[in-house]
Amino acid sequence: MLVVLVDPSRTVLKFVARLLEARGDEVRPFVDGRLALDYIKQDLAVDAVITSAEPMSITGLELCWETRLLAGDRRAIYVILMSSNQERRNLI
Repeated sequence: MLVVLVDPSRTVLKFVARLLEARGDEVRPFVDGRLALDYIKQDLAVDAVITSAEPMSITGLELCWETRLLAGDRRAIYVILMSSNQERRNLI
């Protein structure tokens, strides 16, 4: 599976990428949401996007939304939003 991983923290990127690569996934890490979105537009082989909810050049929610719009009905892309925020109202 080709996974685009987006997080402003290079430490988080390395940690999560290692977990995914250990199970055989290919990972393309990005610290910038806009660059990640450009990559997703260009590479039709992207199967999944894992992104931080924390603000970057665009928010994680915006990246999720844009990715779903790109996918449409003809391209399945799994989307996972992760956050270190523990406030219940933000998680919902």
